[in-house]
Amino acid sequence: MSAGAGAPPLLELVQFSLRYPGATDWALNQISVGLHSGHCLGIVGESGSGKSSLALALIGLHARTVEQTGTLRLAGRGLAFDDEPAWRGLRGRTIGYIFQDAATSLHPLRSVQAQLREMLVEDSAMSPALAEVGLPSDPGFLRRHPHQLSGGQRQRLMIALALAAGPKLLICDEPTSALDTLASSGVLALLRRLKQERGLALVLVSHDLAAVAALADDLLVLRRGRVEAQGATASVLASEQAYVRLLLASRPGLGGNPARLGATAVSTPARPAAGAVLVDVQGLAARHADRTALAGVALSLRAGETLGIIGVSGSGKSTLARTLLSLHAADAERMQIAGADPRRLRGSALRQWRRRVQVVFQDPGSALDPRQRVRDCIGEALDLHALVADRAAREARILELLHAVQLDAALIDRYPHQLSGGQQQRVAIARALATSPELLICDEAISALDVSVQAGVLNLLADLRDQRGLGLIFIGHDLAAMSFIADQLIVLDRGRIVEAGRTADVLAAPRHELTRALLVAVPERFA
Repeated sequence: MSAGAGAPPLLELVQFSLRYPGATDWALNQISVGLHSGHCLGIVGESGSGKSSLALALIGLHARTVEQTGTLRLAGRGLAFDDEPAWRGLRGRTIGYIFQDAATSLHPLRSVQAQLREMLVEDSAMSPALAEVGLPSDPGFLRRHPHQLSGGQRQRLMIALALAAGPKLLICDEPTSALDTLASSGVLALLRRLKQERGLALVLVSHDLAAVAALADDLLVLRRGRVEAQGATASVLASEQAYVRLLLASRPGLGGNPARLGATAVSTPARPAAGAVLVDVQGLAARHADRTALAGVALSLRAGETLGIIGVSGSGKSTLARTLLSLHAADAERMQIAGADPRRLRGSALRQWRRRVQVVFQDPGSALDPRQRVRDCIGEALDLHALVADRAAREARILELLHAVQLDAALIDRYPHQLSGGQQQRVAIARALATSPELLICDEAISALDVSVQAGVLNLLADLRDQRGLGLIFIGHDLAAMSFIADQLIVLDRGRIVEAGRTADVLAAPRHELTRALLVAVPERFA
């Protein structure tokens, strides 16, 4: 690797291969990397490329039944992959690990203070440990639990815990994928500073090319367990390697609204004209138990159009989605959604209304019932609303929906865990389409997906909107995705709309300081 030439690497992996029990193919095949202190190695690739499998191997977390071959050296010391006592002595003290989802990695019943104590941090050391990652250390903050922290605060706490025992190597597995643009930028800046000040060696596993380009000195591009490209980050991203170009082309930019995302431009028919008004909300207000969640929100949407809603963590985006779905109590001067005010509906009238308004959640892995096959994940919606006459009609409708979301009919008997993340989200979209809705609310529907899968889901949603005349409300934190799919854009801050207008106009000439800050936080290469 290019970084640290002339000095021995802290971490060296030579001809590493990995195969899971019962598999005939190698999940990772002949991987060789080196990493020096004070440098960062980025690992990118699509779902199933082997990124997380490689990261787990670097901290010895694979079961003994997993076949692993090759050589691993840390600070010149050879390590056997199945030497659990040796690995136990290294974890935390020599190698730190930051998992993707801080919300599920932190103990929900333990305070910040209790979690720091668990990592052998003395009370006197808590204040410096939190200050280093930009968190307060007052008694009120120490008493908080994970659900009382923002997404960025939870991720910074995870970093503090990973650094508590002073490791030399820090492995970060998708540390920014669930964060808004500002929080993501802050976490990347923190990791960059720690790399420089502590001389930390960093491994950054991510599907976010912007995050990798901003932090990694060297880059390893994986595809189906094999190395597609490797070298200095700038050189790899500037190369003409076909797979690298595909990943770069899959990420939307801020400079326009192309017909489709992907490696090849596709000419598509002009979009049909917008239809009737689907959403007309004025003076919307909502509360949580201890505070105001939304105040004075006004929005409008026509059939065949997309309204984008963006904001930082805690801005009220998901609460707004829940009020529009009539899942959270709200007051409003006017509230007409899909032809009715849901606050006034009861019983069968409310059930009929819910057929017309559907939702796609952020994490399909938790939104789909793990005990149901794809057939029943989709068929459950048909059964609930009595939309099919018999079993044959049910099967035909499920196959039709799979085709609509571009999934192979052969997947109908699989369970969610047997699907990739992108396939799971397409099943979730198919389930939402089963009732033939007029309005589809997508709440962070692509944030957990890798970049090429994101492009596929964005293209699919755009196609469905144009072909079916769907109204889309697209909630997210990715301005580039908004630039691609949203006709109108709303910027939320602390429950209030601080900017609104045509997406192109808002991004070209933002008026509010938050919008400008969000734009500045987008890495220049991907703006």
